Amino acid sequence: ESGHPVHGTGGVYLLGQQMLFAHAPGSDVGLSAWGALSWAPPNRNRVSAMAAGGLSYQGILPSRPWDGLAFIAAIAGYSPDLRDGQRARGEPLQHAEIVLELNYRISLADWLWLQPDVQGVIQPKGRSDVADALVAGFAVGVVL
Repeated sequence: ESGHPVHGTGGVYLLGQQMLFAHAPGSDVGLSAWGALSWAPPNRNRVSAMAAGGLSYQGILPSRPWDGLAFIAAIAGYSPDLRDGQRARGEPLQHAEIVLELNYRISLADWLWLQPDVQGVIQPKGRSDVADALVAGFAVGVVL
């Protein structure tokens, strides 16, 4: 890892989602699971592998069928090529960062939603010498 820009890269990913339980046949209300894996060349990318997955429950409150509660877990693996450069320079090594998130999407209208969330970040920046973090977030979505 020289720190100089490089050009040309690629990657692959695999993504899947499955409804596990529906309140009624053909309904969007219920419990779903998803998972994702990705890989990118370690000689061109700081993060070369990632795995993520989670569970989401749309309509967990019967009076709010379009709201959703979700739990997400993700791990990002830093490039071994990056670590080789860090090791050669005597820098702290970056291995993996883990994020755990819980969020709740509140549908206010067909075109507007709010989503507060809380995240736990384990080994931020993939470094064990960096303190774990607790993050509160908030998103707003507008569907045009």
